[in-house]
Amino acid sequence: MSIHTEAVKNWLIGEYSDGGLPDKLIEECRQFHIFTEEDLQFSSYYHIRKFFATDHVDKEDYWRVFNKKYLKTSEKRGKYPDLTLRRGGNSVILVELKQAVGRDVTAGDIIADVEKLTRIGGDRDLIALYTCALSDEEGRERERYIRKETEGVANMGKLHLVRVSVGASFEDIAYLDGFLERHKELGRRSDR
Repeated sequence: MSIHTEAVKNWLIGEYSDGGLPDKLIEECRQFHIFTEEDLQFSSYYHIRKFFATDHVDKEDYWRVFNKKYLKTSEKRGKYPDLTLRRGGNSVILVELKQAVGRDVTAGDIIADVEKLTRIGGDRDLIALYTCALSDEEGRERERYIRKETEGVANMGKLHLVRVSVGASFEDIAYLDGFLERHKELGRRSDR
């Protein structure tokens, strides 16, 4: 028996008994495994595959996750959402990811991903997931702003905006500052 769509969606957005994907990604960030958007994508893919396990992998309704799967959006065009979750032969959930910890990612960058996802989503469930190293209060303010700016976008009823609150997971701002400094040091793109 395959996992129900609602259970998969709840795990992806963090409304699951074990906290779901957001908690896994917070832990990955805190352990300095995620620096780039590609790292976030790889880590998300890995945890989603683990969640699906391998039971009934040959069944028609088995869930699979695809990285950058091409989705035709018109006769001549298509898009590549970061992750596509398919059940059987159907794309059921589309995911866009934005790695903002230690990077200059603006609310506008996240809004652009939300708009892209809503344009290509159709009747699928949509998840725009972004990491956030801001304090809890600042993170909530940014999320409110993003929601306000996207409330008139078509297909928003299918979208779940998920803030992976890495910054808010630190109880002391001094620890967050130390984490961000160490994250910057470890994430340098070139050797000195």
